[in-house]
Amino acid sequence: MIKSVLITGANAGLGRECARQLAEYQQIKKIYLGCRNLHKAKEAQAELVSETGRNIFEVLLIDVADQQSVKEAVKTLNSPIDALVMNAGGTGGKEFYNKTPEGVTQIFAVNLLGHVLLTNELLKANKLTQAAIYAGSEAARGVKEMGMT
Repeated sequence: MIKSVLITGANAGLGRECARQLAEYQQIKKIYLGCRNLHKAKEAQAELVSETGRNIFEVLLIDVADQQSVKEAVKTLNSPIDALVMNAGGTGGKEFYNKTPEGVTQIFAVNLLGHVLLTNELLKANKLTQAAIYAGSEAARGVKEMGMT
């Protein structure tokens, strides 16, 4: 049974809605809101508590485009999670084509590489016990840059 979940990009869009809907299940005891912006994360946390009536949301600072941030976030998790929802990402503007210190584009780092690293780090630390799900929300809306309507 899944009792704890980490959702990346949880302060807005599908990530936030995923957190809200998961909170409807009483067996869920902890939802980590994986976000890169503390202010936006705290706002989402307060709104989710108000909307759901459940104080089960915890902010986990993480920028999946930044490998060091991913590693630090895994270290700060106090206990294992049952499920990971990899939602953070985007198509962004020109800045998404800038290179990271690792030599890959930001768009590749945030949409793929960061989540691969996150999953691997969680597994190495024995902090992911049951499920990992990738949610590609951009495809649901269409991606003009990729010719998707």
